[in-house]
Amino acid sequence: MWSARHAIAWLIVLTYAYSSILPPGTTITQSLNTLKDLFRFREADKHEEDTICLEDPPESRVPSREEFLDLIRRSEFEDQKYPEHVRKKRQANRITYQEYLDNLGKADYDVRIEEGWTEILYPFGTWALDKQLMGQAGRETQTNLGFDCPFYGFRFNYTMVYPMGMISFGLPPFSAPPWTFPNPSWPKQRDHSFIAPFYADSMFQWIGNTKISNVFFRSVHRPRLDDDELYERNSNVNYGAPNYAQAGAQSALNQQYSNPSSQNINPYTQNQQYNTQLLQQQQSIYGKKRKKRQMPGRISQSGMVVDPLLLDNITRHIQEGYTGANGFRAEHAFIVTWYRMAHGGAARALDVSQFEYIKDWQNTFQLVLASDEIRTFAIFNYARLNWTSSNEAGGLDGFGGRQAAMVGFNGGNGTGWYGLPYSGEGRLWKLGYFSNVLTPGRWIHRVDELIIPAGCTNASNGGMLTAPPWGPMHGGMAINVSGPCLRPADIVKVNFENWQTTCKRLNRVRARCIMPMFHKIGMVPVRMSRDGGQSFPFYGRFYVVNSEKAVAYVSLKDSVDNKTNRWYEPYAQELAMSWQNLNLTWNTGARVDISLFGYWEDADRSHFERIDYLARGISNTGSYSFRPQQLTKQYLLRDAWQKFHFGFVQVALADQEDGVMWSKPTPFPWYHLNEWERYYGQNWAIDMCIEWFEYDGKRNNFQIDLTTDYPCPCKLSQALLDLGRFMPIMDCDKDGDTSCPYNKGAQHCIQSVQPTFTGSSQQCCYDYEGYLMFTDDWEPDGDYTTYFQPGTPARAHRYGAAPYRLPPFIPTLSNYQLDILPYRTCCKYAEHCEFYYWRRMTNGCQDYRAPAAGYMYGEPHVITYDGIRYTMPGKGYYVLTMSDNPYHKLMVQVRLEQPDDTLWHAHVNATVITGIAVQENDSSIVQVYARKPMRRWRYRTDVYVDGSRRFFDKAHWKHQQFKHLDIRNPLQNMNQSEIVIMLKSGVGIRIFEGFGMLDVMVTLPPSYNSTCQQGESMSSALNTPTGQRRCYTTLGLLGVYNNDPTDDLTTPTGSATRVQNPTTTSSTTQMIYEQFASTWKIDGTNERLGGLLFQDKYKPIYNPLLFAEADYRPVFWPQTIDMNASRVFTMEEVVSTCQNNAECEYDYIMTGRKEVGLTTLRRQKQFLSLQKTGSKQLISCGPLLKKEGVVKTPPAANYLDGDKVVFSCKPKYYIHGDIERVCRNGTWSPGWWAWCRDRNLEYALKWMTALLSIFGIVLIFVILFCVLWGIRKKKQAEQVEKLLLVEEQERMRKLEHDKIFAASEKASLIENHDFHPNYNNLSQPPSRPAIHSTQLSPPIFTAPPTPSYAASQSQYEPTRKSMLFETSAI
Repeated sequence: MWSARHAIAWLIVLTYAYSSILPPGTTITQSLNTLKDLFRFREADKHEEDTICLEDPPESRVPSREEFLDLIRRSEFEDQKYPEHVRKKRQANRITYQEYLDNLGKADYDVRIEEGWTEILYPFGTWALDKQLMGQAGRETQTNLGFDCPFYGFRFNYTMVYPMGMISFGLPPFSAPPWTFPNPSWPKQRDHSFIAPFYADSMFQWIGNTKISNVFFRSVHRPRLDDDELYERNSNVNYGAPNYAQAGAQSALNQQYSNPSSQNINPYTQNQQYNTQLLQQQQSIYGKKRKKRQMPGRISQSGMVVDPLLLDNITRHIQEGYTGANGFRAEHAFIVTWYRMAHGGAARALDVSQFEYIKDWQNTFQLVLASDEIRTFAIFNYARLNWTSSNEAGGLDGFGGRQAAMVGFNGGNGTGWYGLPYSGEGRLWKLGYFSNVLTPGRWIHRVDELIIPAGCTNASNGGMLTAPPWGPMHGGMAINVSGPCLRPADIVKVNFENWQTTCKRLNRVRARCIMPMFHKIGMVPVRMSRDGGQSFPFYGRFYVVNSEKAVAYVSLKDSVDNKTNRWYEPYAQELAMSWQNLNLTWNTGARVDISLFGYWEDADRSHFERIDYLARGISNTGSYSFRPQQLTKQYLLRDAWQKFHFGFVQVALADQEDGVMWSKPTPFPWYHLNEWERYYGQNWAIDMCIEWFEYDGKRNNFQIDLTTDYPCPCKLSQALLDLGRFMPIMDCDKDGDTSCPYNKGAQHCIQSVQPTFTGSSQQCCYDYEGYLMFTDDWEPDGDYTTYFQPGTPARAHRYGAAPYRLPPFIPTLSNYQLDILPYRTCCKYAEHCEFYYWRRMTNGCQDYRAPAAGYMYGEPHVITYDGIRYTMPGKGYYVLTMSDNPYHKLMVQVRLEQPDDTLWHAHVNATVITGIAVQENDSSIVQVYARKPMRRWRYRTDVYVDGSRRFFDKAHWKHQQFKHLDIRNPLQNMNQSEIVIMLKSGVGIRIFEGFGMLDVMVTLPPSYNSTCQQGESMSSALNTPTGQRRCYTTLGLLGVYNNDPTDDLTTPTGSATRVQNPTTTSSTTQMIYEQFASTWKIDGTNERLGGLLFQDKYKPIYNPLLFAEADYRPVFWPQTIDMNASRVFTMEEVVSTCQNNAECEYDYIMTGRKEVGLTTLRRQKQFLSLQKTGSKQLISCGPLLKKEGVVKTPPAANYLDGDKVVFSCKPKYYIHGDIERVCRNGTWSPGWWAWCRDRNLEYALKWMTALLSIFGIVLIFVILFCVLWGIRKKKQAEQVEKLLLVEEQERMRKLEHDKIFAASEKASLIENHDFHPNYNNLSQPPSRPAIHSTQLSPPIFTAPPTPSYAASQSQYEPTRKSMLFETSAI
C-alpha cells in the first residue's frame, strides 16, 4: 500500500533526477517551463521512444535542411526564457552543433584531430571503412575476424562486439553487477571468454534522430602480393584501403572552416614520412617482394581492410612498449572503437542545446587485437573516461554504485581472470592518465597463453621481465629488462644470480644489460635495482642454456658440394658464415668485428679468450666469407695452437658494446694447420692423436665408476623403459634427430641423466635390431667407421656436474675438449679410431639391473610395480607412489576428477587424471595439468615448476634442468602431450595426454626395491614406532616394489588387501576401492600422507562444482548399458571395438566415447609390451673379442644368455680359432678367440711352412745322421780301445809267459853253452810293435818282421763290415 511518505519520497527522487539533467544555472521557473514542454511533447516523445524500441531501429541519418532550420527556430524562440549568460551559451551550442552536423554529413574525415586523440587512438569511423553496431544497446554483432586469434590458450576466428565495452567469444550471462570472474557458478552458469576495455552497461545517445554515440569495428590485414606486385599507399592498386592523408586534409579543412584560428595538422600525416621510411627500410631488408598466406583476392571492404602501414604502426607501438616483442610482426588486427558512449541509465534523446554539455560526460576508448596467429597482443587506448559505473550497478550519474566497470581479460570456462589496475573501482578514470607503456592512456598486454603486461610499474617492488628469457652460458648477449618505471637519473643494476651487471637505461620502461658468462646451466634468479645496487626489490627468473643447444645467431655454413670447405675440416679452402644482422642493430651502416674465441681447460682452471680477429670494421650485411690460407693472423695469444683447438665465432659491433652474437662450438683445425704441420710434420694428426692417447691414459680411470653406477642397458627396450637414469642423446634419437653424427649405424643412443661424482657420463648406442653396440666389434679396416660407430663413455657430462665452475664439470665445453675433440683428431683427421676406442671402450651390461614400472591410465586403471591390475574410480587428490627413505624421499600425487558429461547429458561416475605433482627430497615441485577442451590447439598440457610456467616447444627448451630434477620433451613433440620428469635418484615419470586425460608411468630403479626382513614394518616410516627397525618400501596406488604381488595393495597403516588378476568385477573393484584405494586420498584427515603439492589456484578443468561435491558414488564396474546410452552405441559395438579388453569396455561404456576406449586399449598394449621386454632381467656374457676380418653371425651384438655366435671370415681372410661360441649363465663356452688372416698371407705362410717343414725334416735327418755317426765313431773308439786293452793284457800275459819261457831257455842254453850269441840283443829293451790287428805273434827274443798293411786290412775287414751293418740298422 502506498502511503503519503512513499509518495513524497518518490517525488523527491524524481525531482533530483530531473534536476540532474538540466543545464547548470537553471531557475525554478525555467524548470517548470521545461517540465511543461516535456508534458506538451510527451506524445511525440512517446512515439519517438516507441520507434527507438522497435526491433529494427531507424537508420541514423542527418536532418534535412528544413528540419534543421525548424530546430534552430524553436531553439531561438526559447532563448528569451533564459537569462543572458544562458542565452549566449545556447547560441554557442547551436553554432557548434551546426558545425558538427555539417562535418557529420560529409562522413569522411578524421574526428581524432578535432578532439586531440591522434596520439592515443588509431583511425576509426566510416571513412576508415569501419562497420557500426546497430543503434540499440544490447544488440551485439557477431563478426568474422578473418584470422585465428589465440587468446588465453583458446583460439578464435570470430567475436561478438557489444556496446557495453567488451568483445566476447561466447554469450555472456547478462547478469546484473557486481560481477565475479571467472564465474564461480560455472558450469551451471555461463562463464564467457571476453576482452573488456570497459565492461559496464552502456548506451547510445541521440540528438534528435541523429546518433552521436557509436561503436566502430573492422579487421585489418596485410596484402597477398604476387611476385611482380608491391603494395603502395598512394597507388591505384591499393586494395581499397582508406587514404589517411586525404582524410586528414579534409578534417583540417573542416576545422579551419569552423575555427579559422586553428592550425591543427593530422599527426598521422606527419608520420607518413616515418612510415614510408620504415616501409622502404623493411623492403630493403626483406626484399621488394613479400608474400603472406592470406585469402586470395582479398581487397578492402567495409569491416575488413588491407592496410600494411597501419599494421606496421601497431607493430612499432607494441615493440616500443613490450619488452621481448622485437621479433613480433602484426599480420592481422581487429580494431573496435567505442565512441562517445553514455553510461547505462543516461538519457537517450537529448536537446540540441545539451550537445556541448553531454560531450564531457561520455566515454571514448578503443581495443586493438594484433596477432600473427601465434602471439596476440591487446592494446587498450583510453581517449576520454568521464564515467565509471552505470545505473544498473547502482551508480548515480555514472559514478558510485556496487561496482564500477570491469577492465581486463577473462579466459572463460573457469580458466582465469586478469584485471587491470583500478578494475571494478571508482578510480577507474585514472586509466586514461596512466599507462604501462610510454603513451598515457595506453595499456598493452600479451594475451595468447598467459596475460603478461607490458611496460613498467610504479610500485616499490614486484616482478621483472627479461627478454629473451634465456641466454647462452658463455654470455655477452644483450638482455632487455623491464619492471619498475625508470627515471632519467636512475642507475640500473641487475644481479644474474651472483653476477652483477650495470645496465643502460633505454627509456622509461626498459633497460639493456649484457649477460655475464656462466659455468652452469638451468634456472637462475635475477634481481633488479634502480638505485645503483643499494636494494634489489624487483625479481624474476632467467634460464641459462648450454652452448650446444643455444640458438646460433651466427650460422657457420658448411659447403654441400665441396666437403672440404667445412668448418671442421683442416684443409678448407673457403669458409662462409651468416648472422641475423637486424638482431644486432637496425642501423644498416653499422660496422662489425668478427672474432675467434677459444676455450681450453687444464686440471684446475678453464680459459676462454679471444685468439684472433677474422675481420674488423666490415659492414653489417649479415654474411661474410674468407679463405683461411689468406688470413692475416694477429696471434693475440701466444702458442694458442697448442691449447685452444676449438671455440666460438663472435660477431659484435665495432664501435660500441651492445651485445654480441655467437655461433655454436666449432673446432679450429683450418686456423692451426700451419703451426701443427710446422711442429708435428705431415703426420700431425696421428702424432696429436697419440699425444692425446698417452695424456688421457695418465688421468684417472673414470670408467670404473660408470660400470658400477650406470652400466648400459642390454637392449633398446630396457633403455626406453629406464626413463629416470637414461635419456636420449639429442642428436641421435629415434623419435627426434636421427642424424647421429658421432654414432653412425646407431638407431638410438642414450646417456646417463646424472653424472658420476667425477663428472663422467655413460653413453650407449643400439643398432636397428635393438642390441647394444660395442667398440670391440669395430674394425680398423677401410671404410668401417662410416657405418659403425658405437657409443662411448664420456669423461665429461654434456650437461656438466656440480660444482660446475671447475673442469671437467663445465657443461658442453669440458665435454667438447675431453671427448669430442679427441674423436675428431683420431677418427676423422688421423683415421686411426682404434686409439680413441681403446680409451673409450663401451661398457658392458653384465651389471645392469632393469627398473620396475607402474602405470595409471584411462578412467583410471592401475598396473602396479609387481603386476597387479585393478580399477580405481576415486575422486580427489591421491598418493600415486611415495617413499620415506631418507636418501630418496619421494612423493607423487595425482588429481582425479569426473570428465565431461556424456552425449546423453549424464554425469560420468568415473574419474580421469587431470593433474600430477612430483617432488623428491628438497627438489623443485613440478605440476603438470591437462588443458580444458578447446584449449588444446597448441599445447596439450600446462607445466609449472615451482609455480612458474614452462614451455617446451622450441629446440633449446626440449631439455631443462631445475633443482635436483630434469624435465624433457621429445624433439618432435611440439604440443607438450608427452612430458618426462627425471629425478636425481633415478626415478622416471612419463606423462601422456590424450582427450583431456593424463596417463602416468612411473619407473623405479633397483635402489627402491626393498624386501622387509623379519622384525621390520612393511608400512615404511608412516606408522613405525620410534626406535623400531624401519623398512623403507614404496607405497601408494602403484603398490609395493619388492617383486611380491601379494602385498601390493598395502594401506598407510600396513594392512594388505590380497587380490589376484583379473579384478574386473564390480565386487572386487569395490573392495579394492573401499579397503585400499580410499586410504590414499589426501583430504587432510591423515597427516602421515603429508601435505598437498598442488597449488589451489589451478582449478579442476572440467566441473569444479562437481569436483567439490562430497556425495560422489562411483560405478565400480558397469554391468549393463544405460537406456539413454543404448541410443548412442550397443554392447556389440563395445565388444568388437575393444577386442574383449575389460578396461577398454569400461571406459567406452562409462564415457560413451569410442576414441577414449581405443586410447585405453592402445596405451595398455604399449605399456604391457614395454614392461615385458624392458623390465626383464637379462644375463650378458659380454662382447667377444673380434679381430680384423672376422664376420659374426648374427651381426647384432647378441651377447645375451642363450645366444649362439658363429664366426667366419671375409672372402679374403682365413679363420682360426673356435668358430662357434654359446653364452650360458653369463659365461661363454670354452674355446679359442676367433681370428682371421689374409688369404694371400695364409697361402704364403703355408708354402713357407711346407718348405720349412721339408728343410726341417732334412735337417733332422742330417743331424740324426751326424749324431749316429758320432755315436758310431764313439762306439768304434770304445771297441778299439777295448781290443787294445785286451791285446795289451794278452801281450803282457804272453810277455810274462815269454819271460818265464826265456828264463827257462836261458837256463837250458847256459847249460847247452848257447847263451853268448844273443846276449847283446837282450841287453836292450824290446821296441813296442805297431798294433794293426787283434792277433799278436808269440813273443820272441829277436825282432820279428814288420807285418804288412794289406794283411792287417784283410784280417779286420769282416769286423768293419759288421759294424757298418749295425749302424745302418740303427
